[in-house]
Amino acid sequence: MSHRPRRPALDPDACAVARYTTAIVSTTKGAAGQMAVPKRKMSRSNTRSRRSQWKAEPTTLQTVRVQGREIQVPRRLAKAYQKGLEFAD
Repeated sequence: MSHRPRRPALDPDACAVARYTTAIVSTTKGAAGQMAVPKRKMSRSNTRSRRSQWKAEPTTLQTVRVQGREIQVPRRLAKAYQKGLEFAD
């Protein structure tokens, strides 16, 4: 029966240095630069079902009379259309 070669033992000093430098990097970012980091990988199914909830709402249209005809435009552009500003349709 063959045995797998053993892994070399980790140097405790190297581990301490790695932990120390990681701590320095994470603390130098400050409160504004920190992000939430998930503990585990999220499954594809859960990721996609979560993303499916982010839907863009259709813009609310308002009826405006311009040059004798009624058109529906987004509410934020209604005053501009009434003033006579032209937009590429």
